[in-house]
Amino acid sequence: MSHNNDSDWVLVFGALLLGGAALAVWQFSTWVGLDMATGFTVLWRTALVIALVVVAVKVFYAELADIWPLAVAGVWIAWWPALDYWALQSGGIPVWAGFEGHDTSGVWWSNGYSKWGVTAATLGLGYSLRKLFR
Repeated sequence: MSHNNDSDWVLVFGALLLGGAALAVWQFSTWVGLDMATGFTVLWRTALVIALVVVAVKVFYAELADIWPLAVAGVWIAWWPALDYWALQSGGIPVWAGFEGHDTSGVWWSNGYSKWGVTAATLGLGYSLRKLFR
């Protein structure tokens, strides 16, 4: 009776693929100064935004010129976990204590108002430029 399995290469290939992905996440995280979990989240979300843009252009025949502000805003939102991580690493200052008395430490660029403000500015300025140069 033989226990040789012809599909052992699938396990080896899967392990190599997983190891390569972990190496890529580690390199990216080290390059931008993040931990592995945050680096994975940022990479995953950025890849998702890029994939959605590709699907919109290739499948739904959207013009890239019409959706680029939305794509830039999506990439900006994908990087929010990195902003939170960097804010925690910087020590931060108390921004707002809240009604419950919880100390929300952070820096201005990690604040929700700043994040959403940059998102709104990106969309507004991007579509204004699109309309101006149409």
